Amino acid sequence: MGLEPFVFTACESARIQETPEINWSTFLEVFGGRGGVEELHCSNRLGPIRFLCLNRTKQPFAPTTPGAPGLLLRAPVPLVSLDDHKTSNTVIAPCRYSHDPVEAPSLKYHGIYKTVTTIRTTLTPDEWAALPISCRQCWINHFMSVRSPDACAMRTRIRLRNRLGREPSLNEIKESLAMDNLAILSWAEISTAFKLGHIRMQIQGMSCVGYDSGLATIIQKHI
Repeated sequence: MGLEPFVFTACESARIQETPEINWSTFLEVFGGRGGVEELHCSNRLGPIRFLCLNRTKQPFAPTTPGAPGLLLRAPVPLVSLDDHKTSNTVIAPCRYSHDPVEAPSLKYHGIYKTVTTIRTTLTPDEWAALPISCRQCWINHFMSVRSPDACAMRTRIRLRNRLGREPSLNEIKESLAMDNLAILSWAEISTAFKLGHIRMQIQGMSCVGYDSGLATIIQKHI
């Protein structure tokens, strides 16, 4: 992966050990936002903060310990723009799910991370096939349900390609969208498109650049 772990000071290491996990309900009470969302833009007395609350099933390569590097899977091109995620003030707090489905998932603060776009930015079909089945299922379900214009256009392109046996023209895509702007596809159709590389996941490196002790203090006070 080519990314190095961040080396914390002795004080920061001690603070990491002291900072407990925080459950979703408490997190939302303190910072605001909506539960179950991977990216949250919040504001408090520390100012605006962007959190990434990563689902371990959906993000199998996320950092596993504070300061560790990782990889972040992103929605298929062009559902999101890589340029939107080049800031260095992103706070990463990967979710840690219990094996007990009744117990609510909790979040562990891992540090301040930036995304690194110098690595290759999409998964190949073979790399997609090597992902855990549960991860692939999460992303297929996501692609089925998202209603952004880009996602609908991509689904329309896939549907027309399957129907015509060739790559559809831009005008054909536009005409089809005018008749059906949601372009619903079956789970099997989307799964096949991923396997063939017609849909490709984005991938970004994640590198830790620091630790916000003030944020850790807020978490400690509300546990």
